[in-house]
Amino acid sequence: MEWERRKLVFELARQFSKDLDRAMEPFSDSEKVEVLEYLIKAVKKLRKEEKYEDIYKKCIDPILVKFREKSRVLFQVALSDYFFPESNKFFELILDKGDSIKDSNLDQHEHSFFIERAENLLHSYRQQLYLRSNVGLEGTPEDNVPNKSLCTIKQWALYFHYLNKVKQLCHDKKPLAEMIHMLTGYNESNIYKILLNPLQTNGYGKQSEVHLKKELKFIRSIFERLQMKEALINIDKDLKSF
Repeated sequence: MEWERRKLVFELARQFSKDLDRAMEPFSDSEKVEVLEYLIKAVKKLRKEEKYEDIYKKCIDPILVKFREKSRVLFQVALSDYFFPESNKFFELILDKGDSIKDSNLDQHEHSFFIERAENLLHSYRQQLYLRSNVGLEGTPEDNVPNKSLCTIKQWALYFHYLNKVKQLCHDKKPLAEMIHMLTGYNESNIYKILLNPLQTNGYGKQSEVHLKKELKFIRSIFERLQMKEALINIDKDLKSF
């Protein structure tokens, strides 16, 4: 895949992340998890090149039947806008770039590349729901989160730092910071600064390393719950470096 086309596919993945977030707004967190499970199954079947009719029947129709009006925008995002080679959103990107309309469909390799990115994003979305609610973590939120509230900006940055190492969501830190901002509401430029050097200890005072280790152990507990061994190996390696 030539570099210019690859960049367009990355841009398509970024746009998918934004539209997915918008499409999921009507759902509660528990409903989101259920919907994401179906969508993850759908992209896995797409990667195996199963028939679209079977994918729709097994993975999309159950969402439409159960959630009806809530799933209207999601249906558009999952089907006509993104998941198929004749992607409406890719067509719009091609037109914006001024390329020939004959190049407006994803070829097989580009489509596979996008579906892989989309699957990673869906997994990321599901995992951040666990992170936000502390689902399945031992102890109370007060035991696990230093500010006794939602996760700190540092924790979110660390989480996506290690997730990105495993899933390769983005090569550049800026779109990753944008995605975290979109999911959490934290300041994008501050997220970006942390992502440039996520293990930096400045700002924690005299007990900076102790505090950072505590943050890393908290993030480790999430990846342990998610059974992501590669992430655990990376975190353990960084913990041993102090």
